[in-house]
Amino acid sequence: MTDRHQPSSPSRTRKRSAGLASLTGEREFRQVRKGKTVRTPYFTVRAVHYRPKHREPYRPMTIVGIVVSKKTLKSAVDRNRVRRRVREALRLLELPPCRAMVLPNPAVLSVDFAELQAQLKRAFDKAAP
Repeated sequence: MTDRHQPSSPSRTRKRSAGLASLTGEREFRQVRKGKTVRTPYFTVRAVHYRPKHREPYRPMTIVGIVVSKKTLKSAVDRNRVRRRVREALRLLELPPCRAMVLPNPAVLSVDFAELQAQLKRAFDKAAP
């Protein structure tokens, strides 16, 4: 018998990179949309306080969903580049424990990375409860 059919874990994995988890499912996104909104010249951040899901152990963490619509950026290459830049900037920052959604503007492509990090930090400090 092969190990090909190993049972999967009860919950989907969130980890994408060290220290940064992703929002999963429509329910989490709906919950975050009700949170506090902060707008900057480069993006909009919506955040709610981190609470563990039912039967999930309490591990304070930042769970982020990065949403770049086709309406915002037409090219898939640009949308993915924006996601990668924002995810890396978030990974390098020490963020408060929360569930958040980041909606970048097209200006994120042309801004300096240090400025992008500073704006993200400022927005998360205001938005995270």
